[in-house]
Amino acid sequence: MKVDNSKIEGIEKHGLLSTGKKHLIKHLEGGKLSRSEAMQAKCYDCMGYFVDGRQDCMIENCPMFNFRPYKDGKTKSPQSKK
Repeated sequence: MKVDNSKIEGIEKHGLLSTGKKHLIKHLEGGKLSRSEAMQAKCYDCMGYFVDGRQDCMIENCPMFNFRPYKDGKTKSPQSKK
C-alpha cells in the first residue's frame, strides 16, 4: 500500500485530536488495526476528522452507528439495554 503523506499531513494539521485519529494515521502508514481501531478510524475519516468538533454523526443507517465514539444521549447503544 502506498503511503499518502499529503493526507496524513492534512490530518495532523487540521484534524481534531480525537478518538480514531492515531488509528487512521496508522492505517494510512500501512499499519495493521484491530477491528475496534478500524471502526474508530473510519468514524474519524467519515466525520471529516472532527474539524467541526466532536459531534454525534446522526447517520442512523450506518452499520457502525451504535458504536460511534460520540453520542448525543438520545440514542442508546446495545450495551445500555437494561
